[in-house]
Amino acid sequence: MTHRSVAEIIAVLRRRTNIREELTGVLADPLNMGDVHFRLMTQHPKWFHLEKDPELPGKAVVAFFKLLWDKTNPLRDKLKLDILAGHTNPKAFIEVSVSEACQTAGVAPMLTPRSSGGFSALISHLSAVAERRRELADYFASRRTHSGAVGKEELLSAIQHDGLQAVETTANEMAKGLPVYVLTFV
Repeated sequence: MTHRSVAEIIAVLRRRTNIREELTGVLADPLNMGDVHFRLMTQHPKWFHLEKDPELPGKAVVAFFKLLWDKTNPLRDKLKLDILAGHTNPKAFIEVSVSEACQTAGVAPMLTPRSSGGFSALISHLSAVAERRRELADYFASRRTHSGAVGKEELLSAIQHDGLQAVETTANEMAKGLPVYVLTFV
């Protein structure tokens, strides 16, 4: 079997929509996941407390691609697929956060994980992730109408806790032996 780049595979998929359904199983295979976090969640579901649904990360990847391929869905415009070239050889792990003033102003630094000089780093943008988690808590809390439903703040707290635990698990695997830096933009 000839090895093809992800870009070549996606080009074929754009031309041949009839094979997309067959490929959804291939996309959920951890060996085909470029994102290390999703691959780890799929290979080690217990590390991420996914025992009840160990296939969840693969299902999320498949759902992403189905939505990306659906030209009629208005949510498609919110998706972006970046294909990274080259080999992973990070020199550091960087945790980034912004001050409350920056969050209120809606500004955040734009960082790239690789420079033209060849230096690459693993970057975890904690503030951006926290904002996305708030959006998820709002979304799910607004759809739980039965009595006894978890409130938005309780849901957000659980999502933040589990999310921070998951990023720590992934960072410990990916950043073994790397220096860790914490950057706070004010």
